[in-house]
Amino acid sequence: MCSSDLSCYLFSSEATTWQEAHFRCRDHDAQLAVLATQYEDNTVRSYLERPEFPQLGRWIGGMFVQDRWVWAAQGTEIESPTSFASEEGPHIAGGDEEWNCLFMDPGSRFKWSNENCVSQLHYICEAPLTKSSGGDGGNNGNATENGNGDGNGAVPSSSSSTASSGGPSSTTGAAAT
Repeated sequence: MCSSDLSCYLFSSEATTWQEAHFRCRDHDAQLAVLATQYEDNTVRSYLERPEFPQLGRWIGGMFVQDRWVWAAQGTEIESPTSFASEEGPHIAGGDEEWNCLFMDPGSRFKWSNENCVSQLHYICEAPLTKSSGGDGGNNGNATENGNGDGNGAVPSSSSSTASSGGPSSTTGAAAT
């Protein structure tokens, strides 16, 4: 799924730990999704809420580090982490500060919640949208401006990323908006 802010999102078909999800996204020249704006959050959430899409918890790029929520790939603090959160999260109960990461919770219409980072969840990668070059007839497995990555069904969205949909079976669809 790709968005008007030039990002594409890749939704995994397998569950893994947050750290493994981080590395699998990097294998696709992407990162765990950074949903820094209401628009990005709403775009991804509306895609996940479609009836044909599996209702699964999915890791995004937030992590609890040194008493604050950060986007781990950039190390930047998440501004207002409760803005997009479910009623219960993200929150840290006494003593559980270590190893908490953000995920989109299907039980709260895919608002953010937190879970122990070693739990096994599906994940969402985000990559910059790239334009396909004219000469080779291919797009090297990257989602392009028209959303035709590998035929997995790119759907438009709004964020800065490219969905590498030509990768392993761990991916289910990329979308472009």
